[in-house]
Amino acid sequence: MEADVVLDHLKKTQPAFSKIYIGISSYLTKGVFITVNGDALRDVYNAWAPGEPNNYNDEEDCVVMRKDGMLNDVKCANKLPFICKKTKIEVDRKWNEECNSPYLDYKYNEDLGRCYKFHLYPRNWKDAVEACDAEQGYLAIINSELEAEHLINITANAPKDKVKGTFVRGAVHLGFIYDKTIDDWKTVMGETLEQAGYAAWGNNQPDGGGNECCGSMFYNDGYSQELFRSDYTFISETNSYYKIATLKKNWANAKWRCEIEDASLFYPEDEKEVKAILQHWNKTQPVITAMFVGISLDDATRKFKSIDGRAYEDIYNKWGVGEPNNVRNDEKCLVLRPDGTYNDDNCLKIFPYICKKPLDSVKWNSDCHTPYTEYVRDEDASRCYKFHLKPVNWVNALEVCDAEQGYLAIINTQEEVDILVNMTKQAPKDAVQGDYLRGFVHVGFNWFEDDWKTIGGETIQEAGYSAWGDRQPDGGNEEQCGAMAYDGKLYDVSCQNHKCFFICELEVKAFSFLSEKYSDGQPEINLFRSDYKQLDNTRSYYKLHTKRKTWRDAKAKCVLEGAKMFYPENIIEVDAVLKHINETGPNIDSVYIGISSLLTKGVFLGVDGVPIRNVYSQWMVGEPNDAAAEDDCIVMNKLGLYKDDKCNRRLPYLCKKTKHSFTKWNYECNVPFLDYKYSKELNKCYKFHTQPKSWRFAADICESEQAYLAIPNSQQEADYLSKITKEDPKNYGGRYLSGVVHLGYRYNETLHDWITLKGDTLKQAGYSKWYVYQPDGGERELCGSMQYNGQLNDVTCETMDCYFICERDNDNFNLISEIFAIDRTEKN
Repeated sequence: MEADVVLDHLKKTQPAFSKIYIGISSYLTKGVFITVNGDALRDVYNAWAPGEPNNYNDEEDCVVMRKDGMLNDVKCANKLPFICKKTKIEVDRKWNEECNSPYLDYKYNEDLGRCYKFHLYPRNWKDAVEACDAEQGYLAIINSELEAEHLINITANAPKDKVKGTFVRGAVHLGFIYDKTIDDWKTVMGETLEQAGYAAWGNNQPDGGGNECCGSMFYNDGYSQELFRSDYTFISETNSYYKIATLKKNWANAKWRCEIEDASLFYPEDEKEVKAILQHWNKTQPVITAMFVGISLDDATRKFKSIDGRAYEDIYNKWGVGEPNNVRNDEKCLVLRPDGTYNDDNCLKIFPYICKKPLDSVKWNSDCHTPYTEYVRDEDASRCYKFHLKPVNWVNALEVCDAEQGYLAIINTQEEVDILVNMTKQAPKDAVQGDYLRGFVHVGFNWFEDDWKTIGGETIQEAGYSAWGDRQPDGGNEEQCGAMAYDGKLYDVSCQNHKCFFICELEVKAFSFLSEKYSDGQPEINLFRSDYKQLDNTRSYYKLHTKRKTWRDAKAKCVLEGAKMFYPENIIEVDAVLKHINETGPNIDSVYIGISSLLTKGVFLGVDGVPIRNVYSQWMVGEPNDAAAEDDCIVMNKLGLYKDDKCNRRLPYLCKKTKHSFTKWNYECNVPFLDYKYSKELNKCYKFHTQPKSWRFAADICESEQAYLAIPNSQQEADYLSKITKEDPKNYGGRYLSGVVHLGYRYNETLHDWITLKGDTLKQAGYSKWYVYQPDGGERELCGSMQYNGQLNDVTCETMDCYFICERDNDNFNLISEIFAIDRTEKN
């Protein structure tokens, strides 16, 4: 009877439905179906469709009801409609009169005229919002000091200490979130915090660390002032923080990595700690089968000791069957297995490992919002710096800074140079003995992708400081990494062989978004390119490239399009992008994202240099693991989970353009590229490219700019192309073919004629005046160019780098002119 009533209701209200989830599953025991209330299937409606349940592929544990009333089993991961039910008997029996709600645990406050409920089941912010909404409430918003005091009182009285498990202690979620569109924090009701009536931030908050774009309130439970790092998990049973490092290292490197994070390579002290760690291990990384621990053989005594010198007999010491066996007489380090037993193994093998930080050893640097007390804040720069007095090579310096949740210092201004020079001058360098390169400190730039770039991906000129020392860079001895002399000048040094002091940098606030406000009189830019789409809640434009490329080629393609390779900043962006991928490329299982560890193994940075810890970073279980020893790039699957992978695979990818990254819009040419110039006489736009490329590469660059290699259609246009070629600066210092520029035509060996990129012969296009003795076809010269005098010339398609001209004709010129009242006067 109930099935008929519900089906009739669905047909009237949701006629398009085909099936819905119902509260029956075989989650507990395969093949034994029970209801969510624990009733056996035989005691309720159980009209199976013919052949059901069939448990296809041994993964159908949930049940749906079809529109014909029949049941069948399906995967529980499918996303389907469902119905919630509440019996009238239950409602009549329980009703919260004060709060006009069926939820009895809401408590009314007379002074505030509101009801509140403290949830003792920890959730992420997004799930907390949904839980409150499901109870016809909302995540609490503080509107006054009085309300803040009431919430603190509720929190203090809640039995929080009885709640076990992994969650952030010392804070409760509240109903506010960072909104890029207004560059401010707003409540779930849409007001800014100031408008709502309460904006009392904690010390050095908001700092934007990790994925922190949602709101919470601190409370004092003994931990709120004793934080360590967001990538470590606090385990209350042992009063310590732990981090499972899935990226495998040999024993010595694992020990070193923990030490530079101001932690230590974990070893279990007793049965209690082993039990807690094994539970955490099994819950978070069940695919890992063994991990290094901080115990090794002491060569002097031939006995096993912990890294802090404790005898093996005095700590947890449960050997596996037949262990230790010292195979080949080279097994001097211990690994822990999921059953809690040890075996000895070769220290040079690579395994995952755990770093540990006891709570009582944690210190907190409030000025820099970091557990590393040696960082010093510069108020003018709003940054913190640390001078490292142990010389290492550039690659290791990069990893040390990353381990401290900072980065190798990037110089952006003369003022910042002065800060670093002064810090270097005051550091007690002379007391440091040993073999290292004196007079220099490593800083964050290197030779990358044919230019000197910061680890943030900008050229040093774009970053704001490029004052080289005398005769620098000289490139001697493969010197491809960056250093600063004690006087502030830049020098190139060896990435591996030159050990130097170095400076790490921390930004005090990770959020640094810009508003869409322009003071030059231009209208607000609400468009980027026609092949990009703005997604909800992102204030950014995206393009899904289904044509697969390697990671480096994908990154380069996005740059050519005036964008950058996409990586998600937060869960909101992940949801929007995954929805976009599913709608436009539903057969895509995974995409490259713009994060890699190409600079230094294990140090994952965005294409703009942002550390992965400061943005969304949800890994698959057991990842990253560098399984192929060359997995330096990251892919994201359709669930939004990461894994490291080879960079030379060919995968789909996305490009992204944020609104706040716009400078101006080229309204004359209707493009985001300001260096396109409009010709009124020809009614077209042109750009002279001053970085010589091969013909094929030039054609790809023009296409990426929604243009094409220029095609002269008349003597007038040839003269114009010759004119801009002669006038534009040509200061390129490398090797290239001078005297010619690439144009948009090539030889068709089937038609035995020269054809433009639009498919016309040169004569049909309107211009075919060749330079003397051209075309001569030498060395397979099958692509087109133009002498600086405007006459045509043949060149090779692959091997001759030349300047080139892109051309854009736009059907929307007149429309754009009318909308923005643009006077199209020629600018020569």
